[in-house]
This record gives sequence, structure tokens and C-alpha cells, in this order.
Amino acid sequence: MEESHSLTVKPWMEDCHNNFNKLEDIDKLDFVNSIIGLCPATVLYKLSGQLDNLLKRDFIAHLPHEVAHHLLSFLPPQTLLCCCSVSSKWQDIIESCTFVWRSACLRSVVNHKHILASQESKYYKELFIRSHKHYLHLKRGDHCVEPVCVCSGHTDRVMAVWYNDGKLATGSDDHSVRIWDCKEASCINVLNTHTVGNIHFL
Repeated sequence: MEESHSLTVKPWMEDCHNNFNKLEDIDKLDFVNSIIGLCPATVLYKLSGQLDNLLKRDFIAHLPHEVAHHLLSFLPPQTLLCCCSVSSKWQDIIESCTFVWRSACLRSVVNHKHILASQESKYYKELFIRSHKHYLHLKRGDHCVEPVCVCSGHTDRVMAVWYNDGKLATGSDDHSVRIWDCKEASCINVLNTHTVGNIHFL
């Protein structure tokens, strides 16, 4: 009897599916509402238990990695870090996005010499996180809790500063450029010049 009933219902459901797919979204909604209105309490109870799975479809986790990486590349790195907490699957996919994290590093790390080539995505992700933390500290003005050293010597305001490899150059309105050893907190050279507006040395 059940087999006979199934044979009768199956063609009807196939026709229903085909006709339903041809409807506009607003008509589909009206149709679903009308079907729900006809359902008894027992059917509605079972339906309510399935709604979470029906509504929360994880598209990223089931896509090929190449496609998932392409879609994720449109998100800013800060958003990707939040997405890592969605699930372990998402974290694995996002952490394997090497070119996304390397691009983030190229945009956020000032000195690109610190970005090594041909590294795994985990390296680029950790480098981005460190550089972004430094940026936030600088933005809040609390990067240094207390002065590391005090360099005194200029007799007028300092107008230009440049740091490279442990050496600091400062240009002042006192018509001098001073080179400092940051480790020793000492002046190692003084260049007499005109008022300095910018400094750059290798």
C-alpha cells in the first residue's frame, strides 16, 4: 500500500517542484506560506527543527579552495581574522590563502625588506597581525609606554627624522643634522647644513 502511495505522490511532487522553480520569488513566498498554513502541528514541529540547517548553509566550506580563496580576497584582512572564528573549516581555508595574506603584508608593512618571499601563508598572516598591532598602538599614541632614550643636542626644533638599521638622523632648524646610535643613545656625528625639511639615508 505504501509503495503504491509513493508511486502516486512522486510524479505529483516532481511536477510541483518544476512549477515552483518557475515562480518569481514573491510567488514562491506566497506558495510556501499557503503550504505552511495547511500543515498540522506535528509537521510544523518537525519543520521548525530543520530550519537552522536549511537557513545556515556554509557555502565557503563546500567550494573548491581556488574559488573560496578568490571570494575571500575581496575581504579586508581584519574581516578575514574575524571569519577565522566562524569554524575550524573556515580557519583552515583562510589560513591557506597565501596570496591574500602576502598582499595584506605588502599594504601594511612599511619596510618591505622584512617580507620574505616564498613563505607559507601562516608566516604572512602572523606578520600582518604584528604590523597591524603596531599600527593600532601608534594610532592610539601608546606604542611606547615610556621613553627608551633621550637624545639631547639640538638647540632648535627638530623638523625631520629618519631611522635605519639602529641609526637615527634628526634635522633641525639649528642648521645641523645629527646622527644617533639608538642602542647607545649617543650622537655619533654632526653635519652642519641649512634648515632641514626632510632626511633620507641608506
